[in-house]
Amino acid sequence: MIKNTNCRECGKELVKRQKVFCSVYCKLSNKEFLDKRNSPKEKLDPNLAAICKITGKYYNDYKNYSGALTRHLRNFNIELKDISEYFDIVPNPNASKLTYNCKYCDWKTTDVVNKTGCITSHIEDVHKISIENHIKKYTQDVKYFLKNKLIFIECQICGKKLKKLTISHLNKHKLNVSQ
Repeated sequence: MIKNTNCRECGKELVKRQKVFCSVYCKLSNKEFLDKRNSPKEKLDPNLAAICKITGKYYNDYKNYSGALTRHLRNFNIELKDISEYFDIVPNPNASKLTYNCKYCDWKTTDVVNKTGCITSHIEDVHKISIENHIKKYTQDVKYFLKNKLIFIECQICGKKLKKLTISHLNKHKLNVSQ
């Protein structure tokens, strides 16, 4: 690829590391650059990826918004604007198909283990339902809240909430495991 040796805006000769413009002033004066810079970018489809035809490496940023595809090609001394000849757009093998669907509305999340607590927050904040009441209604959802301190066993005799029923607690009521 032949490198441009003159500024795209004013025509002045480029020096050292300058590639397209000779100054920030020229860069910000260029309508083509500003249009590209200020145009809203489409959201990336999480189900698509770019795969390098040289190395087979996958990239989620298949539209090259971050410049990762260009940087990858530079490792092979390839400088070009159209990267499509070196990358194929394919279904993303790393795309997560698992989602948690809220039982009360159309809300969804890919945090299927509630690691961030977004399921808990959604149920409590949006629907104003306690996790205890949600689990009573939807017992299959208990797996999303196992690390939550609200999961407990309630003693049928004294009503105390326990993480697990122990022999020492049973002894307080003069009971044994078989009873």
